[in-house]
Amino acid sequence: MLEAEVAAVIRELGWNIVRGPYYNGKYAHKGIHLWSIKSVLSKKEMEDRGIKLDKNSKPGDTRTVRFMAVVKDGEMKPLRHITSSERKKLGSLKGNRNRVKSNTQNTGS
Repeated sequence: MLEAEVAAVIRELGWNIVRGPYYNGKYAHKGIHLWSIKSVLSKKEMEDRGIKLDKNSKPGDTRTVRFMAVVKDGEMKPLRHITSSERKKLGSLKGNRNRVKSNTQNTGS
């Protein structure tokens, strides 16, 4: 999806875009495509979206909002908003890296 198409879908979902969308292809090899936007939410919008109001989540502040689309069986599922906890769970998908541990020791004289 092009950024212009993603921006149109995000606006249709009712989000206000200040900057973005920005593509994150980190999980593309697993069929997961991520985009983020910068948005400003009012107090009512935050309450409607289930964002708790506290000292870190003030209405009117610019915040990052993430969206995900998954490709399964060659078909892209609809773009949807993901929460912070869903984003953190994606971190567990990184485990398939081919890391090589070095067995060399520092033999400093």
